Amino acid sequence: MKITKIVLTFISFLFISQISFAAVNACPGQSRDLTYSSTNVVSGTCITNADDPFIAPPAPAINSSGVWPISVSNNTLPGSYSFGLTCGGTPATGDTLNVLDQNSQTCCGLATGPSAGKVWNGTTCVVPACGNGLAASYQPTCTCPSGQSIVGSACQLTCTAPQVLNAAQTACVLPTPTCVLPQVLNAAGDTCILPTPNGTISANPNPCRIAYNASNCASDITWSSQYTSSPNVWLDSTTTFSNIPNGTQPFPFVAHGGNLFQLRDGTTVLNSATVSGVCVASTEWVGGKCGCPVGKVWNGSSCQISTTPSGYISASPATCTILPEESTCRATTTITWSTANVTNAKVEKTNSNEVITTTLLNASTFRNMISGATKFTLWNTTPNPDTVLASTTVLASCEKKGARFAFSTLPKLYNRIAARQQFNRLT
Repeated sequence: MKITKIVLTFISFLFISQISFAAVNACPGQSRDLTYSSTNVVSGTCITNADDPFIAPPAPAINSSGVWPISVSNNTLPGSYSFGLTCGGTPATGDTLNVLDQNSQTCCGLATGPSAGKVWNGTTCVVPACGNGLAASYQPTCTCPSGQSIVGSACQLTCTAPQVLNAAQTACVLPTPTCVLPQVLNAAGDTCILPTPNGTISANPNPCRIAYNASNCASDITWSSQYTSSPNVWLDSTTTFSNIPNGTQPFPFVAHGGNLFQLRDGTTVLNSATVSGVCVASTEWVGGKCGCPVGKVWNGSSCQISTTPSGYISASPATCTILPEESTCRATTTITWSTANVTNAKVEKTNSNEVITTTLLNASTFRNMISGATKFTLWNTTPNPDTVLASTTVLASCEKKGARFAFSTLPKLYNRIAARQQFNRLT
C-alpha cells in the first residue's frame, strides 16, 4: 500500500513558517494529539494532506498554536512519518510520528484498531484462547469438557483420589507404586512383581586344546544369575558343579566330545554353555586320547611322518556284562586297528591264541566274550620274529548277585528242576 506522508507547510512572505511538536509513537487505529505552534506567517492559504495513512483535521489558522489531532488508520504500515503545512505554495516541514507494528507489545490490548482484544504471550500479540498457555488473567470465558475444569490457563481433568493425572495430563491413572526390592514394576508400570530369574554362563577358553597323549583340557566356567531362589550349575545334566549364584570355577576335565554346563534356578534351566576339547595341531583322537596318526611320531612339539612300523588297535565297548546263568557276554564288541610302514600284520585273540585276521587295516565284531580279560594284540609279522605294534583289552564280568532276575533264566531253571525230579524217580 502506498503510504502517503502528510505534509504541512506554511510560507510567509517574510519567513518560512515553522510548526513544532514532539515526536510521538502511535499504533494502527490509534489517535494522537499533536501540539503545534505556527508563527511568522504574514498571509496566505495553509493546506494539509489528509490522505491515508492518516486522517487529519483541516489546517489550522495561520499564526496560531494548539492541539492538532491525528488519526492513524488500521492498515498503516510501521514506519516514521513527518508532518508540516503548506502556506502560499511554500512548504515548511515539521517533526516525526512513529507508527508501531500492530503486533508489538505496546499495541497489544488496545480498545480500538487491529490489536484490540489481543494479548501478549511473551513473543507476539495473539488472540487469547482457552488452554493456549496464556496467563490465567488473559483467559476468555472457557467451557471445559465434562470431567475437566480450568486449571491455570487450560482445561484439565479432575481426578478422584487415589487417581492422579498421567504425565501427559490426558488421563486419570492410579499412582505408580513404590516397589520393595527385589520386586520391580511390570511392563505396564502399575504393579510390583518379582523379576524373572535370568543369568549367563560361558567358558574360557572355548574350545580348549587337549595336549598330546592327554584326554582332557582345562577351561574356566563363569556364570552370573539374578533374581534366583535356588541357583546352581550342573555338569552334563547329571552332576552338580556349583551352588552359588555367581562365580568362576576351573574345570580341568573337558572331554574331547565336549561338556554341557547348565545354569539353573532349582530345576529350571536359565542358560547353558557347551565347552569343547579339541586336539592340539597335528594330533588326532586316537584310542581315547590325542596322539599322532598312524605313520607319524611325536617329536616333542608336533607329529611328523615316520618310517618306523607302527599301528594302533582299540575296542568299543571295552567292557561287557555276562548275565546270570550265562557264560558269555551278549553285547557285541568292535575291534578296530590300523598300521603304517607295515607289510604284513595280524590280530591275535590272546586268551585263545586265535589269529583273528591278517589284514593291515580293518575292523571286526565279536560276541560271546568269556569272563575275564580278553586281549587283542596287533602284530607286525614282516620281521622275524614278529613284533607287537599295539594291544587292547576287553573286560567281561558277571552281573552282580541280586541285580537282575531275568525271565530268560526261568526255562533253564525249570529244566534243571525237571531233570533232578526225573533222576530221583529213576533212582
